[in-house]
Amino acid sequence: MRIFLFLLLFSTEAFALVGQDLMTGKAIEVSPGPKGLVAIFMSARCPCSNSHAPMVKELATRFKNFHFVAVNSNSEETVAEARTYFKNFPIPVIRDENNKLANEFKAARTPHAFVISKDGKIAYRGGVTDSSEAQEAKQMYLKDALEALDKDDKVKVAETRSLGCAIFR
Repeated sequence: MRIFLFLLLFSTEAFALVGQDLMTGKAIEVSPGPKGLVAIFMSARCPCSNSHAPMVKELATRFKNFHFVAVNSNSEETVAEARTYFKNFPIPVIRDENNKLANEFKAARTPHAFVISKDGKIAYRGGVTDSSEAQEAKQMYLKDALEALDKDDKVKVAETRSLGCAIFR
């Protein structure tokens, strides 16, 4: 599936995710790395999202060929609350006012991960793991997808269920 959004895509080879930087309120553009872009919908309040935050940080550090961005779409979270939670996040965080990104991606829960390959196709969508508690996970879906794409292999499991808190619109 190729994504054509107001926020993603300038041509089939050059795309970026654009939005409002949570910390500064200014427009930002996150372009893909050499292997692609990882967008993860996350929440300051959701226990499932919180349990996966250390794993997301570790993956962003490990997989340098991908650029990562967190998307904060939950309308019930205030900007101040989200800024406090995400202040030490090692990746950019987009504040998704009016759920434009969540609606375009059809993101339903937090965390909900999307890996967009360097050619602009969604290579993986779903949960970071197979559990709502990262420590109890048996399958590391996002890590597996990134490892495959990093080696230019096909992702074996391209779509999984996202577990966690609903994104309030």
